[in-house]
Amino acid sequence: MLSSHLSGFRKGYNCQSVLLRLFENYNSNLDKGGLSGALLTDLSKAFDSLSYKLIISRLCAYSSNENACTLIANYFINRKQLVNIGDSRIKWLNLNRGAPQSSLMGTFIYNVLSNNLLYLISNLYEIYNYADDNPICVHVKKYKRYCI
Repeated sequence: MLSSHLSGFRKGYNCQSVLLRLFENYNSNLDKGGLSGALLTDLSKAFDSLSYKLIISRLCAYSSNENACTLIANYFINRKQLVNIGDSRIKWLNLNRGAPQSSLMGTFIYNVLSNNLLYLISNLYEIYNYADDNPICVHVKKYKRYCI
């Protein structure tokens, strides 16, 4: 179900495999007299900006098991955060967005939510994904040089 372009946080996929695929496609296109260009993107605060409603609905769409959807919803609903500054504590705050960082669930959720974007973009352009970094590339087969 996950896009083959999705390379972050997956077994058998790593930064090197993404870079090798990008490098090979660039070299192949250049060898054929083509030209390549890229738009380099980094989705900052990617984990912190995920809406719980979106997370729950997307994960439930991938599973037809009602118990799994309930478990996922319970994992996210009523999460709280406490901030300590020195000896001072600020009151507990309710969280309504963001995936828990440094957790397997957080990285899995990010991959599920990125999946549709990668399918959409890969139909139009070449995309190389690793976590929240997504170079979008265009390879032009032949081009004419114009001198001014």
